[in-house]
Amino acid sequence: MIKLAKKLIESLFFRVNKLLKARYRPVGVCSVRDLFDSSLVHCYNINEANTVEKVKCSEYEGNNVFYVLDEGRLDTDHGRNDAIITKEKMVVSELSFQYSEKLDRYTFDGHDNNIFHRYFLSPKPLYLDGIAFSAIAGGSTVHNYYHWLVESFPKFLLIKDTDFFNQIDYFLIPNPSSPYKRQTLELLGIPYEKVVDTLGNSNIIAKKLVINKHPSMYEFTPTWALKMVRDFVLSKIENNRQPSKLIYISRNKSKKRMVLNEEELMTRLKPLGFEKY
Repeated sequence: MIKLAKKLIESLFFRVNKLLKARYRPVGVCSVRDLFDSSLVHCYNINEANTVEKVKCSEYEGNNVFYVLDEGRLDTDHGRNDAIITKEKMVVSELSFQYSEKLDRYTFDGHDNNIFHRYFLSPKPLYLDGIAFSAIAGGSTVHNYYHWLVESFPKFLLIKDTDFFNQIDYFLIPNPSSPYKRQTLELLGIPYEKVVDTLGNSNIIAKKLVINKHPSMYEFTPTWALKMVRDFVLSKIENNRQPSKLIYISRNKSKKRMVLNEEELMTRLKPLGFEKY
């Protein structure tokens, strides 16, 4: 009898919670190309001189483009799904990141986002009265050094040398207290008081939400992102500084993504002074 009563209470709580939070549920999915006539979504192209030019969302796409959503919303599960939602409650496919259970892979199709199933579990949105830049790029960037450097860090570097960068009031970052994240923020000149930890605030609405596409949207581990990170980090190191040690980090104990010819590779690296770890 007690178990039955407990189940009824849980069921009632679930239904009431779902009803109260129904206003957070997106009503559909759109593409950035559908936003050309929207007065709430703005598209900007970064020129070679690092000047920012407002352009039509339907005519520009690629690495040097970022978007500003008036009253834009970020809702993330810090796992396989990040939803970027317009004020009209539309999930923007190319700006979101989701995992398709059916296809068993990540996609850039908003219809695959689990926000349509978990919206009632989302907390009350935190409202930021200012310009907020999202560095969210999938759950792997929460605790993984590699994914942070290759998928989140390039997002900053794309706009760092523009005047727009200095106008940003908040930087949305998951788990920003990690030592390597604090180090990269210092290199970027971002004050820690401007950082909002999305681990404690997974549902955020900003007066203006700044977002660019996931770096791996067009190519897995994109060459341009690696080069951008490398060039930036090397620019912070003294030209005459020599490495104290040459290191090769092995994946031979990993269950996946191993280097098939690692032994052959090491026969070439050892004479150059590399040590295997």
